[in-house]
Amino acid sequence: MKIIIRCTKCMMSELNQVIKENLKVYDYTRNDYPVQINNNGIYELECRNGHKIHSLLSNKKYEVLFESGILAYTEGYYIESVTVISSSLENFVEYCILLMTFDSNFKFYSDVTVDNKEQYENYIREYNKVKDEYENNLKRYRKKSGIRLKAFYSLYHAIVGEPLQEINYQIKIDGANKNLRNEVAHNGYIPSQNESLGYLKYVFDYINNVAKKLTLKLNKKTFHTVDVVLFEKLIERGLKQGNACEFIPMFLNDVFNSEKTQTFEEKMRAFQSMRDISYGKVRY
Repeated sequence: MKIIIRCTKCMMSELNQVIKENLKVYDYTRNDYPVQINNNGIYELECRNGHKIHSLLSNKKYEVLFESGILAYTEGYYIESVTVISSSLENFVEYCILLMTFDSNFKFYSDVTVDNKEQYENYIREYNKVKDEYENNLKRYRKKSGIRLKAFYSLYHAIVGEPLQEINYQIKIDGANKNLRNEVAHNGYIPSQNESLGYLKYVFDYINNVAKKLTLKLNKKTFHTVDVVLFEKLIERGLKQGNACEFIPMFLNDVFNSEKTQTFEEKMRAFQSMRDISYGKVRY
């Protein structure tokens, strides 16, 4: 999958010229550059005018994975779609564990400032403690999906106050209930279009429902704090502070804190109508 990175220096220079000359039309895509999506979210390239572009993708990884799965489905790659959507769901579970870990263990200060040295140092100390606890737990269960899911269900129950329906990968295959994810990943099963679409809808609805519940229950500051944690990880991977931060509109990026709830069918219609505009010239 490819995304668009824009040279803002070229764009601003040309826009100033447009305003100066009172031009009526300006093609924003002149300064767009397609880049292949990568794992670390850091993109460095040089535009046609020699500007060095350093960007990080601020979208959550589960959003990027889901987008890739939706694109695979619309192109007719149903095996790849099921596989990538499964990865998206697993990454969403990790993200929720991070959210709930901070919400449960971190004390939020409404008036913390760098001027209050003692309070600020306590804030940073507590922040690092919770972050390290999450990182250590993540190392233990990253390759153990059963333990990860138990942590997810337990934290959700404690915070929301009701048990969460466990993830169900079962669908009817040849008259029997089978795990579609495992059948595709391990047994070489080739899903039909309807099976792939049904799986996409199930994962979308599951993610959407969990997100809505957590949005109501979690401290609003939790989301900002977790964004800081994720941004720090990008910084640690080598991106210097002060570079451009890219946010790409994606299928899932409004599931948290969204005032408007869209069904899967509504989202698919909107996605398909925008697909040629967003991805038409950027083949993945």
